[in-house]
Amino acid sequence: MTAKKNLAEVHLLRGVASLMVCLFHLILGNPALFPPSNLLGQIFSLGSSGVEVFFILSGYVVCYSLPADFDYSQLKTFLLKRIVRIEPPYLISIVVVIGLNFLSHCVTGLPNSFDGLNILSHVAYVNNFTSTGYLNVVYWTLGIEFQFYLFAGMVFPLIRQSKYILLLFAGCFVCLACVPIPFKADIILPYFSYFTLGILLLFYKIKRQINLGYYLVFAAICLLQILFYKGPGGCVAAVTTLVILHFWNFLNKLILFFSMISYSLFLTHVPVGGKVINLGVRFAHSNLSKYLLVVAALAVSIGFAYLFHKFIELPAVHYSKRFRYRASKEVPALNPKNRLSFLKTKQVAVPLGTES
Repeated sequence: MTAKKNLAEVHLLRGVASLMVCLFHLILGNPALFPPSNLLGQIFSLGSSGVEVFFILSGYVVCYSLPADFDYSQLKTFLLKRIVRIEPPYLISIVVVIGLNFLSHCVTGLPNSFDGLNILSHVAYVNNFTSTGYLNVVYWTLGIEFQFYLFAGMVFPLIRQSKYILLLFAGCFVCLACVPIPFKADIILPYFSYFTLGILLLFYKIKRQINLGYYLVFAAICLLQILFYKGPGGCVAAVTTLVILHFWNFLNKLILFFSMISYSLFLTHVPVGGKVINLGVRFAHSNLSKYLLVVAALAVSIGFAYLFHKFIELPAVHYSKRFRYRASKEVPALNPKNRLSFLKTKQVAVPLGTES
């Protein structure tokens, strides 16, 4: 079955998830802005679920983007494409964080706690396995996304071959999601069910490798694991995401815009919008002025994300497209009429982002 070319469902969820996470941090990031009893704070406390939406999206979109004949000979290309696409904006966002914090230190005199080792640990996501902390509170998700890329590249050549192999791995992933982590680390295991939901939907809806019965049974198993281990909020977010991925088919310029800047907004809203909140909260005393401050911080965050996307992220997107998948080394038996057909590896244009 041919996939929908515009991927309207992906565009919508990317934009919405990024805005959810952004508003969550802007409204709840500074305790001086709103008390815990504030209605706005209670509503947008659900915004943290945007991270889980990104995890499901990654399972769906990353497997969608891989060629149908993807094998281990193409693993290097896959990882290079992801690294070139994701890393430059991420690394430059670290520079933005450091620069803005240094400026804040100069203006307010507050201590700047960054150290060289902590900064270096971000480069290869080493800090996901340590207790050194993050320069930006959203960075932990990028480490988990990269762990998923490694798993996807290793597993996809196997699961594409048979529905039984796919379901076997799906069951294993759910079991791994139940394993307690005996040390402090941000690793993929507790979130495997989210990624698995995206993979299962992709192989049911687009690739037609499993039927509705298999999909519903294994999706239900994933959702039960999320319900018991992550709580009702995570389960509701997952169900909502699956419904939208399955049924949504509307696209307009506003959705496309927020989808386009979603990764940049995700990376930069805390250091940029957070600084607006931290500065403005000193002068905002009424509820109205605080609401206006949130609107201003959101507008500045969106504006900065647009510029960041245009001048930082977009060049990385274009450069990542230079890495092209070659034909699989597993060449099928050919007759004279289709002797050259195996040389044509399908290139899929996918609006990839964080899959954060």
